[in-house]
Amino acid sequence: MKRIIKPLILMLAASLALSSCVTVLPSGRDGAEFLNPPGTKGPLPMYGEIIGEDENTITVKDANSEKTVVLTLSSDVYVVDAVTGMSATVKDRASDRAAVFYGPVETRSMPPKSNAVAIAVNLPEESLTLPHYGVVESVTETEDGVKALTLTDSGRVDIAINAGTALLPYLTKNIVTAGHIREGSALMVWYGAVKTSFPAQATAEMAVLLSNPETAD
Repeated sequence: MKRIIKPLILMLAASLALSSCVTVLPSGRDGAEFLNPPGTKGPLPMYGEIIGEDENTITVKDANSEKTVVLTLSSDVYVVDAVTGMSATVKDRASDRAAVFYGPVETRSMPPKSNAVAIAVNLPEESLTLPHYGVVESVTETEDGVKALTLTDSGRVDIAINAGTALLPYLTKNIVTAGHIREGSALMVWYGAVKTSFPAQATAEMAVLLSNPETAD
């Protein structure tokens, strides 16, 4: 579905402050120390394989660094399919590839433990377009499309959302347009090549409106 009503500029922050959607780290029960101090911006991205799961956690191994992290799951975690953008679940996903966004705090335990914020399952082995999680910082209209400024752990990226961007809802069948995206909206955005500039620039192929401030838990 490719729908857009009017062009905007979105200032996205791919950092989510510790809020009600982040649960208390279970590892604190055994006295584990935090690797990152409270208040550290995040969440942290990881692209890899789900190598273990139980009722309340999944274990993910990073495809590049071989780092492993145990992520606590709560009812507030956003879960989408990395191919279709539709809502999904993490049940029975062992050996599945996924993009996970977590933290930003994690414990000093081995492997470290943290809280999942957003997950994109069914991640293709080879893809030039990857999902990225972000929160809208501000919105400005333009004549030719939507631009979003995303703050990630590695820097800022201007994300252009235009008439060719597929805009999808999360957990509803409602039609999503650019007019529904506002400051504080949580998004999952798919983009590929990034233009080397400051800030870097990219164009979204697909975006899922995960929540808006007034409806977020």
